[in-house]
Amino acid sequence: MKKSILFIFTLSLPVMGVLLPFTVRAAEVTKDSATVEMIEEKPSRPYSVITPLSSDKSSLEDAYADLRKKAAKLGADAVIEYQCNKGQKMRGGGVFGIGQKVTVKAGCEGKAVKWTGEPITPAPESKPIKKKHS
Repeated sequence: MKKSILFIFTLSLPVMGVLLPFTVRAAEVTKDSATVEMIEEKPSRPYSVITPLSSDKSSLEDAYADLRKKAAKLGADAVIEYQCNKGQKMRGGGVFGIGQKVTVKAGCEGKAVKWTGEPITPAPESKPIKKKHS
């Protein structure tokens, strides 16, 4: 599934002494979130960071899925160096602890990246050449 995200800004041009606004649109392709790789450590593959990402949801699964979805909307190939935690108790409302609502938020954060090259693989080990004695 591919969508276009439009970034819109307006410019004004003088035409016969009158400023006429017009819109310039730059489209970016949205990827399917299932194609976004989730990598916990720094990859060996060359990449360019698009932006740091974070997500706070009611469960770890929702936060993880939301992080991946946000990366897909940006056209990222992967989210790297991501971390997720179960969250903290959030208290709100009530006076002197009476009637307070307790919610637990889970969160994930990482970096949305675009690959700039192929994975770097180590060269195969070479075996020493045995010399024959005559």
